[in-house]
Amino acid sequence: MSHRVGLDHATVVEAAAKLVDEEGIEQLSLGRLAERLGVRTPSLYNHVAGLPGLKHDLALFCSRELLDRLLRATIGKSRAEAMPPRNSLWMLAGPCSHRMVSARKRLYMLFAACAALCMALSH
Repeated sequence: MSHRVGLDHATVVEAAAKLVDEEGIEQLSLGRLAERLGVRTPSLYNHVAGLPGLKHDLALFCSRELLDRLLRATIGKSRAEAMPPRNSLWMLAGPCSHRMVSARKRLYMLFAACAALCMALSH
């Protein structure tokens, strides 16, 4: 299989995250993503397992992004300093997670689990 120079799995997922950030998860399609990347839609199958695989990879990307933000917000801080007010949790989640509104409850549970992990690691 030939691959476009510079196009890899990470680039595809990051471009999908940017599309979701700008337009919302409902606008995510392989055709739209291929257009943004300047490739033909079938080329994306070299990097992701169709739209379901892309959505799965995007969820993992957003989870890693959230964990990274949580770690930066909590490492080296006391429990009181590290725990934001409940209404500001989405600020930590970042735009990628915020646009995935249908997954809001799951992300909140993920945040709680990651926060508990971060608290345990920082003490």
